[in-house]
Amino acid sequence: MSFGPIVDVAIGLILVFLLMGLIVSAFQEMLSTWMKKRGALLRQSIADLLSDGNSSSELFRKVYGHGLVQGAAASEMPSYVPSRNFTLALIDTITEGSNAPVFGEIERRIAGLPDGCFKQTLRVFVRHAAGDLDTLKADLAQWYDDAMDRLSGKYKRYSQLVAIVSGLVIAVALNVDSIRIANALWQSESLRQQTVTAAEAFQMPDTPVGDKAEQALKNNVDTLFKLDLPIGWLTPYTFQKQQTAKGPDGTAVEQAATGVFHYFKGAGWGGVLLAIVGWLITGLATSLGAPFWFDTLQRFLQFRGTGKKPAKASEEGASS
Repeated sequence: MSFGPIVDVAIGLILVFLLMGLIVSAFQEMLSTWMKKRGALLRQSIADLLSDGNSSSELFRKVYGHGLVQGAAASEMPSYVPSRNFTLALIDTITEGSNAPVFGEIERRIAGLPDGCFKQTLRVFVRHAAGDLDTLKADLAQWYDDAMDRLSGKYKRYSQLVAIVSGLVIAVALNVDSIRIANALWQSESLRQQTVTAAEAFQMPDTPVGDKAEQALKNNVDTLFKLDLPIGWLTPYTFQKQQTAKGPDGTAVEQAATGVFHYFKGAGWGGVLLAIVGWLITGLATSLGAPFWFDTLQRFLQFRGTGKKPAKASEEGASS
């Protein structure tokens, strides 16, 4: 049995998962920009550090509102603050611009802070620094970086949850059914070759940021539909692609409204359940992320390109 068709089907599915990953990534960026999720998490993390989560405390308001923290976008929530900026802003806020020796002024002002974890933490850092301001700054910067590492973990878990949910929703909205796609690829050699050619020519785009995310999402949806795989709601539920849909010319909602009522005609409940499984496979695979699938695609293309090694001359002579 030749493994060529199996590898080609795998390449086709991996390309679909890769494009879906890019679509979900762009959607997440749009969602994060709209919700300002990164900025909100950073703001709460700084509040946790300075005032046990109390964002209305005077210390938090002064540090968070400091020019070194807000940067040029003072009217918006910053989504990233370097540890050096945070440290200098904190020291400037504690000393309140005093011209007295900085380290001695910090020790004096700490005594006037309200009791809590922040005051206790500063006391430890001051004792450890033993009068060395550079050591104190390094301790504060490391303390902040550790908090940002925890924030990154929290944001990563949040992003993973959003990726799973949005992957499933988009898989259903665009009707990207892995089982249906795999069957279409298996049955059509020309479709396999066409998809492999597209995979070989694929170039990983840059990660979209901010306003570029919406256009990136549209471009990736357009690329997905141009593969001519059985994707979308305007084709009947069969494993043979029928050219009745124009793909992304209409929105997913418009396609679903037009074709969903006729899509499963004659397929029965078995077809519906099989489609649900196909959507689940697509959604869960998509949550692994575009970088994962791009690396996997390169390995499969390399494996496919290797092919069967030619026999050595000595082996040919022995067999003749």
